[in-house]
Amino acid sequence: MPSPAALDDAARKLRLEASGLDDLVNAVIDPIRSELPDIWVGPAADLFDEELGQHRTVISSTAGDLRTEAWRLEIEAQAARDAAAAAAAAAAPPSDPGDDPGTGGSSGGSGGGSGSYR
Repeated sequence: MPSPAALDDAARKLRLEASGLDDLVNAVIDPIRSELPDIWVGPAADLFDEELGQHRTVISSTAGDLRTEAWRLEIEAQAARDAAAAAAAAAAPPSDPGDDPGTGGSSGGSGGGSGSYR
């Protein structure tokens, strides 16, 4: 199983790729589609515009899929971190309540013994 850091890194890369696809749509496909009617008309232009629209949909959907996978990897990384923390806590030796000065145990604190101090 990959480490949480590797999963986070993969998620970051997927988000970067998704952003690149969004940039492609915004910088190339959308401007072409908006300017097309001013420079090209007719059935071939209509077909071209329709195909560009279909490609835009596929590219945008792919970007969304990449973001979904990045989110899934982030969830998996957090689950691995949580499991590691739980395993570390379970493997830690139990603490002696007397070691905590606030509990009044035998090795510290104000205690509850009898006697008076002057």
